[in-house]
Amino acid sequence: MMKKYIKKVSIVCIVAFAISMVFSSLAFAAQSTSATTSSSGLTAKVAQRNNALSNYLIQNSASTTDIDTLIKNFVNANKLQGITSDELNNYHDSTLVKTVAINNKTTLIFSDNGGFAVDTITSRPAKASEIASSYLAAPALSVKPAYAAQYTFAENDYSYCDMFGWELWTVHVESHFGYNGSSAWYGGGLNAYYKRFFAGGIWQVQNWNYGTTVVNGGQYCRAYADGNFNWGVEIEGIGWLAQDIPVDLRVSCTEAGTIYKN
Repeated sequence: MMKKYIKKVSIVCIVAFAISMVFSSLAFAAQSTSATTSSSGLTAKVAQRNNALSNYLIQNSASTTDIDTLIKNFVNANKLQGITSDELNNYHDSTLVKTVAINNKTTLIFSDNGGFAVDTITSRPAKASEIASSYLAAPALSVKPAYAAQYTFAENDYSYCDMFGWELWTVHVESHFGYNGSSAWYGGGLNAYYKRFFAGGIWQVQNWNYGTTVVNGGQYCRAYADGNFNWGVEIEGIGWLAQDIPVDLRVSCTEAGTIYKN
């Protein structure tokens, strides 16, 4: 009886909390012009930081492959200052959304909530000795090989940071691929995982999925990992979702051995 009572109270509490958040959002939207100006001021600060971060990484990424360290150094030296809780309340601004190519491996993705993600693809040639014998031969296809089978290793990393530069979580997928100029295939070694850091401890992962697929009869082979990263409050299946970010991580190898994100 007590368990049923606690369950009912919990559901009532979470529903009340969700309703209060809705009314808080409505109240925030109806605030005075000064609050709107404050939000615009936050957008200006974040946009300026985003531009400076992009330029810093473009200028310094040629000298190192450690993008994470570059970002930490920049964030530590360029902290966002003078931001109030009112400004952060339900903050979103679509003008912040953009994608910047740092180099031919790394892309910086800015979100409407002030956060940003770093998407990096790396690859290297793989030796046949690294590939299990069951994956050495190309699958039986009608297309004649253009040359002897070759192998490559490729991986894709995606790290998400909040507005203040705290790394919340990262996603990784890697695989070996085979190709012969006429087709590409899975070469074994698929590995995919996600990792939540201390600052991202409240984030949950749903619909996690990973695997490989050969597309268009061997035109290219793809390794992928995807899921929904979100946080909020939930009790007995009832709750309030504060933020949900779908992640679709991919790395592909073409029939010619070109590695790219698709």
